[in-house]
Amino acid sequence: MQNMKKFIAMMLMLASVFFIACDNDDDGLSPVDTKAALEELNADMSGYFDEMQNAEGIKAMEAVLGMPDPFVDTKSAGRTSVLSNINKFLLPVNYENTKSVFEAQSFDFDTYVGTYTYKSEPFEYWEVIPGGDKIIINFPTEGSVTNDATITIYNYDEELIDYDYYPTDIDADLYVDGIKVVEVDLTADWNTNGEPESLAISVYLMPFTFSGTFSNIGTSASIDFEIDYEETLIFAAGLGATFATTSMEDAPTNMNGYIQILKVKIQANANVDNIIDIIEGVDDGTSTATDFNELINQINAEFDAYVTVDGTKAADIILVWDETAGTEGEPNIMFRFTDGSTEPALPYFEDFAADVEDFFYYLEDIYIGW
Repeated sequence: MQNMKKFIAMMLMLASVFFIACDNDDDGLSPVDTKAALEELNADMSGYFDEMQNAEGIKAMEAVLGMPDPFVDTKSAGRTSVLSNINKFLLPVNYENTKSVFEAQSFDFDTYVGTYTYKSEPFEYWEVIPGGDKIIINFPTEGSVTNDATITIYNYDEELIDYDYYPTDIDADLYVDGIKVVEVDLTADWNTNGEPESLAISVYLMPFTFSGTFSNIGTSASIDFEIDYEETLIFAAGLGATFATTSMEDAPTNMNGYIQILKVKIQANANVDNIIDIIEGVDDGTSTATDFNELINQINAEFDAYVTVDGTKAADIILVWDETAGTEGEPNIMFRFTDGSTEPALPYFEDFAADVEDFFYYLEDIYIGW
């Protein structure tokens, strides 16, 4: 079947985006109100993303990272990882790989406690006053003629894994002109492949708050992640998965979870193992389906997904075989609204998907690891 690759790709999208489901007894939202809510997503979230990128805390971190490392004597000595590790967990779209051990020095918190004050004359250097129980870094933000910003690191620890420094404990904040614009609190355990076995993070990036937890125990893994704007939830995602073995190298046998974007929430549950068996049956000729429609019905029976708006049932998510597309037809992800009408789901998310793509990569690379 020429459409099978596209079919599998769509199923993977369902497995990674449309997650957990349960019964909903509400009367339901009308199709008109549902479509209006979906169409608002792109414009509203694009505005939030722009504000994140231009947050005062982001600009302040850019300023200090552009200065000589306060913990090394010369530029030729390389850099430590502490400031870059704080920065990379500050904003999901800001993530970059850790520096190689050949470029970065190890960092021992107790060795570096003290106050570091940036000086630009007679040359660029850091004035260091050792002592105390924390690290205080005073520096100027871009355009300032005074040291108007202060990073305080209350605790920091890291471990070396395959030439990279992975933070296991971060407790730090950043003030500009006496106002807190950043706070990072992270604890993590990493395996020998640099993947998290457990992780908890809370980040304040005025006016946003990010929080997330990850657990990877035995054959089960779970993650929860959310973004708040001035205490209003604007993005959340949760995922639970069960695997056949502790290596988690193969596809999960079951996935369940949710994604919430502003007031729109998508929930789903997928019996991934059964869906894979159905698709492999087509490839090896053992499928009991006599046509594409029957194949679609078999797969629909293995996952359950729906959309709510402000907690009210708005639409089910189903697969439908479109016989008018291409030479053989093709599968489409559809919304089935409360009045029984259907409409393709993808057009509502195509524009928005480009904006949130970095967030999903962040979740995969930093939290999920598989």
